[in-house]
Amino acid sequence: MKTLRIFGIMLISVLLFSFTNKDKLSSYLEELKRCETTTQYFELAEQFGAIQVPGNQDWYPDYYAAYSYTLSAFAEKDYSKIDEKLDLAQQYIDKAQQISPKNDEILCVASMIYSARIMVNPQERGYKYGQKSGILLEKALLLNSDNPRTLFLIGQSKMYMPVNYGGGCENAKPILEKSLEKFESFEKPHVNYPDWGKEEAQELLNNCS
Repeated sequence: MKTLRIFGIMLISVLLFSFTNKDKLSSYLEELKRCETTTQYFELAEQFGAIQVPGNQDWYPDYYAAYSYTLSAFAEKDYSKIDEKLDLAQQYIDKAQQISPKNDEILCVASMIYSARIMVNPQERGYKYGQKSGILLEKALLLNSDNPRTLFLIGQSKMYMPVNYGGGCENAKPILEKSLEKFESFEKPHVNYPDWGKEEAQELLNNCS
């Protein structure tokens, strides 16, 4: 009986710990919507990264830590600090991939990390990291052709690619339109599932009009 009581107490503790972390994650996701500066994204990334999940079976905290560090890098005006932030993002996205190996959402953020590295020196890094980013998006598309974020990132990449390499608005527009179509029919399978990208896709499409 004593063993059963101890087990029951442990089980309750784990459940309470789990619910607390879910509440934290949901709260941080609301904060994420209000972030604008590199510092805000960075501080929130640290909070996502500090969430501990029993059994380490939840990919959301590591995913959102990586995503927030990546957004912090994109918002960073001091290019000498970008790689350091992206190194942190890479650590967390690698952890997320270990938990959920064949996950198109995780591949999308992994591709963003490569794209952000180009900012440090576009002339020297553009081809190398552009290819790496593109390969990950192709893998994500194979896993789930209905993911609007994958299509948005492909369209975004096309838009900023030189026309003679198959880029520009003319080539990006149909992909962005398809992305927005997928956003309309997209339903989150979980309350904390990623849902970002619609506004950005619409803004890019408007720039092509």
